[in-house]
Amino acid sequence: MARFWHRKPWRIGRLCFRWFRIDAWPVEADGERVGVVGHSWDITDSPEARLTMTLVVRNYQEVLAAVRADELRFRALAENSADLVYETDTRGVCVWVSPSVAQVLGWTPEEIVGRSMPDLVHPDDIAEAARRRQEAVESGLDSGRLEMRYLTKAGSWRWMNALSRPMRDGT
Repeated sequence: MARFWHRKPWRIGRLCFRWFRIDAWPVEADGERVGVVGHSWDITDSPEARLTMTLVVRNYQEVLAAVRADELRFRALAENSADLVYETDTRGVCVWVSPSVAQVLGWTPEEIVGRSMPDLVHPDDIAEAARRRQEAVESGLDSGRLEMRYLTKAGSWRWMNALSRPMRDGT
């Protein structure tokens, strides 16, 4: 008779885990499996579970540190780039813009965040920009380069080469 033995962490709350050992045996009748009998018990306080949890936490901390380093590297690149980089929500409202917006369009980042980016696109360019953005969202690919005009703080229009790329959670 085969025996199944498994250790599984169960999350309780945000960061609290309990480890359980689960033993299970198949129940057979006339050569066919008709069920399973088993039991489980909390092994959280066992040395083996403590060691496993220590390794899990250490791995989590290493991954978190790597993510933070990547974020800092991205921010340094974006904040020191001469290119205008911005992020919008699904409605097209700006949630982040690089400081270069001041040199490129004359606006401060604080003046752009919270605004609808289509409000800054020339009326003649909005339809094509919206079509390309929608295609990018649906396909998951970038929109391809599009030349369009953006409104400067001084009220003039500046031709820019734009590229939209949808970002999914975690990308």
